[in-house]
Amino acid sequence: MQLCRDVRSDLLWQTDEFEVMIMIRKIFLFFFLLTLPVPLYAQPSVVFEEEDYDFGRIESGQAVEHSFEFINAGNEDLLIEKIVSS
Repeated sequence: MQLCRDVRSDLLWQTDEFEVMIMIRKIFLFFFLLTLPVPLYAQPSVVFEEEDYDFGRIESGQAVEHSFEFINAGNEDLLIEKIVSS
């Protein structure tokens, strides 16, 4: 009879442990979903007035220059780390 009680109490303990694990997963999922939209809305967004410019025909050795104007339409700081011309 003692063996039946031990098995029954082990099953109850395992059931409680399983329910606790499920509850922890639900809590984790809740907080994950709660914080998910934050990075999606807080982003920089660069908007150019013009995205390309054609210099036309340029003589060899002639210096040319053009300024691209843009604004940060996002709600987070815009960091420009590298600019490459083609």
